[in-house]
Amino acid sequence: MVQKIKDFWQKHPLASALLIALVIRTIAAFRNYGPFAHDDFINIIDPALQYLFTGKMSPNDPLRFAAFPYAFAALMQPLYALGVRRVDFLVSFGYFILACISLLQIVAIYRIGDLLFSERTRNALALFAASWAVVPLFSHSTDLATPSYLLMSFAIFYLIKAFPENFGLPIQQNRWWPAAVAGFFVSAAVLFRFSLAPVYFALALWILLCAKQKIKSLTFFALGGLATTLLMVGIELLGGQRPFSTAIEFIRYNFAMHVKTQSYGTMPWYTYLGLSLLFPLPGIGLIFWPYMLRLMGQCRFQALTVIYIAFLVSHSLVAFKLDRYFIPMLPVLSVFLFAVMEYYGDKSLVRHGFRAFWLVNGLLILPLALTMQQRAGVDGAIFAGSVDAPLFVSKIEPWRPGYYGYHKVPPHFAEKEIDIVRTAQEKNYQRFYVYRFLYYTEQELQEFQKQGFSCQLERTFRPDLAERIAIWLNPEMNRRRDDTTLYLCKAVGKNH
Repeated sequence: MVQKIKDFWQKHPLASALLIALVIRTIAAFRNYGPFAHDDFINIIDPALQYLFTGKMSPNDPLRFAAFPYAFAALMQPLYALGVRRVDFLVSFGYFILACISLLQIVAIYRIGDLLFSERTRNALALFAASWAVVPLFSHSTDLATPSYLLMSFAIFYLIKAFPENFGLPIQQNRWWPAAVAGFFVSAAVLFRFSLAPVYFALALWILLCAKQKIKSLTFFALGGLATTLLMVGIELLGGQRPFSTAIEFIRYNFAMHVKTQSYGTMPWYTYLGLSLLFPLPGIGLIFWPYMLRLMGQCRFQALTVIYIAFLVSHSLVAFKLDRYFIPMLPVLSVFLFAVMEYYGDKSLVRHGFRAFWLVNGLLILPLALTMQQRAGVDGAIFAGSVDAPLFVSKIEPWRPGYYGYHKVPPHFAEKEIDIVRTAQEKNYQRFYVYRFLYYTEQELQEFQKQGFSCQLERTFRPDLAERIAIWLNPEMNRRRDDTTLYLCKAVGKNH
């Protein structure tokens, strides 16, 4: 059996990689129905659920494309049409479709390896793209960094096809349409993450300075960007927005929030450098980075270095930084990582480093694939939507109405215990639930008792292991992922 698997891998490396990725990402998609980040919940998942259950949608954030929530609702629609109303099933099904789409990234990375590397390194690169344990955390998410990850992979492939001599490859005849396609994919990545715009302009400058037949190459690259611009306008018109309004509002808002002021907080300028050093896994990556830096200085990888440096400089200048903004750079670093295998694989340290990576990565695949983002808040909201008595929601920030259910009776919101008691007494509730962040202290429970209500902990909803580690490492940014609880309160002396 082992030999048959090896033979199949040797004969069909791409098909094998796609099959491996499909299994891992399918498990991740159906295990995970939470948002990757708060932004993708409020801008895509929640309005999509609202539209699915009510046929209406709240006004769109002008920073976002109004068409995107409709698109995610369309992914969930087939299951909804079959009568499924469980939000966890619906979102997981939508994620599964996105996971299938994400497999295209492996095709792109395999084709990059086919151009740049030997068969052995190409196959290892494809296996990495399929089985890297980190990928299932974002491969099927609605966060807009995820499609940029896919699009940047194809952008790299077509850059190589358009400018082969700059990558140390023989000159090809049909190079103009790949330049246009490269421009399209880079600008399409910008379409999903406007902050990647410096990458597009840095590549345009690189073409002007380094490519042969500079003007013609740059013209076709720009035509690809123009195609994406027209696509953006079409998406805006489809969503009832004015042309270019999304990009203009993005620039205005981010200048006000992240340049003129630092309303969302500040992070050290070296944040993305630190994230880079964690690639591909913390600790192990330090083995490869000295060699990766050597390769970044070589002419044949100059275009990829330009992409990485343009991202690093532009994003490091902005005070507010998030780890998910780094996702579009992962294909670039993946190519550099396996260039190390190609050119320095004879070194003992590199060989041992890759062996350590494959071992640790293999141990992490299942735990990370089974990790759900923001499980405590999502599972708690879903369960709270199923209780059979009036519900109070307290200190849950953010609240997730889509997971609670738009077809359910809305809960009461009350931050303080005295407000809960006052409302319960006014409405003569003899029995009610309180869904809250973290736990009541004994003193707080005694206060309920003094006001005529006995409250007991009914359910606890905890984050998965990976999220608990994230909370421990960075409590300031991940505190909201911590435990949520459900208490059942009864009027003292009543039997219910």
